[in-house]
Amino acid sequence: MSSDVIASPTAGTEGSPRALGFDRFATAILYVVTFALGAVSSAQIDLWWLLRAGQDIWHTHHVSLVERYSHTAAGRYWSNHEWLWEAIAYLLHRAGGMPLLSAWTGAVVATTAWVMRRNSRALGYVVPIVLGIALPLMSVSWTIRPQVTSMLLFAVTMLLLARERYAWIPALFLVWANLHAQVVMGGALLGVATLASLVDLARTRSADAARRARHLALTTAVSAAATLVNPLGPRLWTYVLDANGRPGQDRIAEWATAFSSPVGAAIFWPLVVVTIVLAVRRRARLRTWADRVPALAALVMAPLAMTAIRNIPFFVVAVVPLWMTLLEFHTRHPVGTVRRWREALVAVALLAAVGVGTVWAAQPPKLAWHPVSSGLASALRGCPGPLYNDYDQGAALIWFVPDVKVFVDNRQDPYPASVIDASMGLAPSDYRRTFDRFGIRCALLHRRSALAAAVLRDGWTPTYEDGTSVVLVPPATPRATSATE
Repeated sequence: MSSDVIASPTAGTEGSPRALGFDRFATAILYVVTFALGAVSSAQIDLWWLLRAGQDIWHTHHVSLVERYSHTAAGRYWSNHEWLWEAIAYLLHRAGGMPLLSAWTGAVVATTAWVMRRNSRALGYVVPIVLGIALPLMSVSWTIRPQVTSMLLFAVTMLLLARERYAWIPALFLVWANLHAQVVMGGALLGVATLASLVDLARTRSADAARRARHLALTTAVSAAATLVNPLGPRLWTYVLDANGRPGQDRIAEWATAFSSPVGAAIFWPLVVVTIVLAVRRRARLRTWADRVPALAALVMAPLAMTAIRNIPFFVVAVVPLWMTLLEFHTRHPVGTVRRWREALVAVALLAAVGVGTVWAAQPPKLAWHPVSSGLASALRGCPGPLYNDYDQGAALIWFVPDVKVFVDNRQDPYPASVIDASMGLAPSDYRRTFDRFGIRCALLHRRSALAAAVLRDGWTPTYEDGTSVVLVPPATPRATSATE
């Protein structure tokens, strides 16, 4: 933990280097809690194909841009823009399994919270209060996926802009562009910051504004060029520009707009209203460039969060330091000694570590570490021909049953629209046409679905059943042992 969090004097106690306000202690506790919650977050379905791709990168020493995991899109172009994250994740998984991957996620989200706090110069209780409000809103996005890393890098970009450490930004963008395509959000922030610096220059004609505008324009150009240094090259940009037009995206919850999602609307619009009211009423507090950077970041992220609720956590990353600056107030704080607060912090950290370790040892279903049972994997390996599975099932099969080609998974971009449509709510009356078209000889279906009932009525035989899934093969196929027998 940073020394400026643990040992800085509290307002009103200057001159006493051993004094520490409860506000700083509470902030440090929030970092510990954030790590713990991130470390026990559920595995998102993306993780499994990400791990498989990372494994292939290490085994082949090559980043493949060709689809190889399905029988419906084999050989098609795949925009594998997350290759570096995949390689890192696989290496961590190989070294320490799911616990190490989960600890990595906890460290990333806790570091993001720390950087968010560093993006405001506010002091006092406003810091833990605002963090305490914001972190639960962000926690819905805490899972083992590249988007969490992008949130951290967006916060770091804000910090570098606020402190005018421009030389570091192109290197950051070079790494970010190979970790995740959401580097575009950092690019949008750079562009808006450059425009804001030009407005400042036109308004003030000061040497400081001229220097900032010049440096930002150069940094933006070099950073944009740095994003081209990746296996996709300029196709990374076209991938981002086409992001909202991929097949089936309108039926995926995280891509819903803040207008159509009740949960997204309940989080996003109050944040927007409060931010606008505070920024208007207390705009005098945004005097310096460093104070204005979070406002610029919020301006960038608001429309992106409006069009896809998956971007709301990025908006929160922007508004947290802005709220801290606009809501800062001064009061006398309960003061203790550094040693006392450090002892309490160590106790909380140990308690959190025990809690996290207990969850890892128990491996409750909430963690979703084992989405494919050994019985299901065995049944799928015994399939007599091409497999049908729905949109949400394929990713786990790519990792846990690597020798079986899937019908589809949730990557979207390698697949034709017809395959995506057939994997999302295939009508029982239409399944024969789809099965015939793709030569389906094995079907992994939700056990109580209407589609499973229709296929069973047509004489298909279950070779595996559990509480949620059933594997079916056509009539006259030898029957394997069922998990229920």
